[in-house]
Amino acid sequence: MCSWKAFILHFLLLISFSRLRGANDYFSSGAQSAGLAGSSVMLTGLWAMQDNQAGLVAVRKPCAGIFHDRKFLLPQLGQTDILFAFPVRKTGTAGVSFSYFGFELYNEKKIACSYAMSFSGKTSAGVRVDFISSFIAGEQTSAKTIISELGIQSQLASVLRMGIHLYNPSVVTLRGYANEPAATTLRMGLAYTPSGKVMICAETGKEVSSPGVFKTGIEYRASDQVYLRTGISGLPVSTSFGFGLYKGKYKIDFSASRHQDLGYSPQFSMEWEF
Repeated sequence: MCSWKAFILHFLLLISFSRLRGANDYFSSGAQSAGLAGSSVMLTGLWAMQDNQAGLVAVRKPCAGIFHDRKFLLPQLGQTDILFAFPVRKTGTAGVSFSYFGFELYNEKKIACSYAMSFSGKTSAGVRVDFISSFIAGEQTSAKTIISELGIQSQLASVLRMGIHLYNPSVVTLRGYANEPAATTLRMGLAYTPSGKVMICAETGKEVSSPGVFKTGIEYRASDQVYLRTGISGLPVSTSFGFGLYKGKYKIDFSASRHQDLGYSPQFSMEWEF
């Protein structure tokens, strides 16, 4: 095996089980969230399918999206997501997604089905089932598991929205070469919108066996078509910035984050309504 491939594979093995066990940024998706340093548990719309399914109730028309993230500018650490969501008449919103991370020597795949409902107009709840498979070159089997997710969002006041998300509440076990429990992760956050132009987000997440992570970000609506974002999270410290271009049925978002030790990671997402 080429030396660079061996290095990448060893690096991936170091992070793989934390991703499969439910790390705070596991398969987080959408350049809007990335531009806000990953503070996303309170956001609504299509990309809530990956971060807090309760936010899917904001989807009023069938829509699809694609997202790509290249960790630390390395193609071997790329993540690509494809999403599709559609309202279910008088009952809620459903969605399906596919996520891929890695390259030929190590990769993770996830197919997920989501559903969200609104209650009393101010509170919504969502659920998701993830079918996850992880492959390592040279292994005779893959690690596979089925994990559930639960989310709630509530409009506490006209300017304040709360989100809570629980990953893997049943503490399932990874089947295959891992054979260990997948960790449970709890995330909570608030979005404060003092005006129609500014949104301030703050989120904290805690995996059972790891320290908590705090994230915060600000989004500024420069115009009806242009959104500007920045955020910070830690530890380790990671800063981010990004912007969105929205026109009619199309939304395009760009962002980049900088890890204090490992460098830059660019993200891109595009969404369109049918």
